[in-house]
Parts: sequence; C-alpha cells; structure tokens
Amino acid sequence: MRTLAIALAFGGLLYSMDARADASSGLTLGARLGYGIPMGDGGKPGGQSIALSKYTTGSIPLVVEAGYRFTPEISAGAYFQYAYAMASNSGICDTIGGGALGATCTSTSASVMRYGIQGAYRFVMPGMTPWVGIGLGTETAKLETTVNFPAGVVAPVPVSQKVTVKPSTDVVGDFNIQGGIDWSVAPGMSVGPFVTLTFAKYTKATTSPSNGTSDSIPSSDQAWHEWLILGVKGTFDL
Repeated sequence: MRTLAIALAFGGLLYSMDARADASSGLTLGARLGYGIPMGDGGKPGGQSIALSKYTTGSIPLVVEAGYRFTPEISAGAYFQYAYAMASNSGICDTIGGGALGATCTSTSASVMRYGIQGAYRFVMPGMTPWVGIGLGTETAKLETTVNFPAGVVAPVPVSQKVTVKPSTDVVGDFNIQGGIDWSVAPGMSVGPFVTLTFAKYTKATTSPSNGTSDSIPSSDQAWHEWLILGVKGTFDL
C-alpha cells in the first residue's frame, strides 16, 4: 500500500512536470490597436526632402500576429498590419505634381500595410511580463485622391481624375523594434501597452492611371522614414 502511494505520488509529479513543460511552448496569437505618428521623410525628389507628415498626419494601425513559443521566454512568428491614415490633400497634390499647377485634391484617402516576421523575448514574472522584440518585413502605402485642375491648365492627368499612388519598400525593407508589458488577466490571456518604432524607405512606386506598373525610385530620391506606434496589445497563449 505504501509502495502504491509512493508510485502514485511520483506519477503525479511527472504529470505535473509534463503539463508545465507543455504549457511553456505552443501557439501564441495576438492583436494590437494603436496610433501611429509619422516621422522622417517620405522621399527627397530632386534632393528636396519631403516630410512623411506632409502626406499623412497620423494613422490607426490594427495588427494581427501569430507565432510559436519555443520556451516561456522566446517566441517567433509573423505579423500583418493594416492602418487607416489621415491623409493631407495638399501633400498628396504636391506628390503628383499638381500643387504647382494650381490643382486641388478632394476625396483623399491613405493607408499603410506592413507584414513580415518577428521575434520576441519575454521577461517572465508573476502576474506581468515585460518583453522586447524585433521584426523585418515590407511596408506599402496607398495614397488616393481626385485631382481637380483649373480650366486651361495642361495637366499630367485629365481634369477631375482619380489618381492612386502606391509607394513600397523592398521585400525586407521594413525594420522595427518593439517592446511592452503584458499583464495576465486570465489563464493564457494577457493585455498591456506596447510601443513599436519602424524604419523604412520607399524604393518603388506604382501610379494609376499613369502607367499602372511598378517603377523604381532613384536612390538619390529615397529617404528614411519612421512610424512611432503606441497602443494596446492582447495576447493568447494556446
């Protein structure tokens, strides 16, 4: 009887150790909502720097992510972001060369997509988990507006023409650093603030209806820009 009790106790200990080991690794899902502050330059055509904030005054990014926990501290996976951006009519008009011709822009919209891979390190503590991470991927912006040129002006596009410009980075042209704190709110579920700083430069652009093809931006016209993103993050450890 005593031997049986010892065996059961030992078996329970092994099961408990296995359960903890299993919980330390597995699938991690996450979602983020924040506010993006544009920094740096969107480009420098002809050597003249144009601040990214001239095109957009800010963005509201929604990010979804999925990864795998190799240990309680180390995880890696992928992310996808879609951000609605507050567009500037005058800045986008200048982008397509309409501002100098007296054009006005209406029905302007902008968005920013980012996607790639990322890794994170967690500093596991009771009840809370500070973390840091890095990521590498691609950024694509979309600027869309209706351009209205004054009568008699020889315009690069027809009067009252809808124009779309899509600048983008190289495949691995978006680098980011990030960090935050997760507070446990339920088993396997945590919520907390995060901050992300991205670094990228647009290397090519597609313009419609001008040609609809992707054209390389000369290196002399490229410039670094950044997005400082602040927000809240939810994490689910499965």
